[in-house]
Amino acid sequence: MLGLTCFLIKHQREYFDIIDSNHYFSPSSEQKHSRLGMIMSKLQSYTNTLFIVLFVLQNACNPALEEASGKSAKQGTMSMADDGAWCWFSDPRAVFFQGTHRRTYSGWVDHKGSIVVGYYDHDTDSIVNKILHKELQVDDHNNPSFHIDPSGRLLVFYSKHSNKDPIYLARAKIPESIDQWEPVQELALNDSSLFENASNTYTYTNVVQLSEESDKLYLFWRGVDFKPNFSTSADHGVSWSTGDILVLPDRIYSNRRPYLKVSSNNRDVIHFAFTDGHPRNEPTNSIYYF
Repeated sequence: MLGLTCFLIKHQREYFDIIDSNHYFSPSSEQKHSRLGMIMSKLQSYTNTLFIVLFVLQNACNPALEEASGKSAKQGTMSMADDGAWCWFSDPRAVFFQGTHRRTYSGWVDHKGSIVVGYYDHDTDSIVNKILHKELQVDDHNNPSFHIDPSGRLLVFYSKHSNKDPIYLARAKIPESIDQWEPVQELALNDSSLFENASNTYTYTNVVQLSEESDKLYLFWRGVDFKPNFSTSADHGVSWSTGDILVLPDRIYSNRRPYLKVSSNNRDVIHFAFTDGHPRNEPTNSIYYF
């Protein structure tokens, strides 16, 4: 979704800063004029252009793939799964790591609700999949997000959809492998004291590491009061700070829920784009960036 973030940076003229000491971002009424129509009309053109760029990139990469795999470039795109689903709001959904191997790791939810992880090996042209969590919940909102620690071990974050069960963190035992996993870590990070009688659920995980902050990890999810929440870890995900709310719009109705997208250079900047709430409840739903 980095392309979408760049699109928003280019076409969304309103820029806002976090100025509240509690980290809340709350757009004022003057900032809520909607540019949704303009954005949607331009997005169609943008999407068509993106498709063409991806098509060109795929064909540009085909000679290298053919040389590495011995297979003809005419075979086209490969699929990592015949049974899998993604939702839009958990990222990154795929990561590339080059160590002993050159592999792209990804994951999804199958038709039984199991969390599946897999990788594509760029040198052997092979795909390997493994069920990580059997029959968690039949819901495509539960797809995992990924991080690779400095040793090359995979960290996988996932949760149920709007459920009180915590976020799950699975850590591979062996670098660059999905064969063996440590016991799943449960991250009950919501701070339910922030609002009285607020919802206390977990959905959508997004993980970012900033190298210029001593490889600190930032984890974002929809948590307390259905708002974007976040937590940090300074020890590669072993321990986490208590969650806090990142975006707090006016609470004009119960469980108002901004939808958040996260992107980063993984060095010193994290970009956010989000809405006022669910489109069924927001007649003039704006898109914000900070």
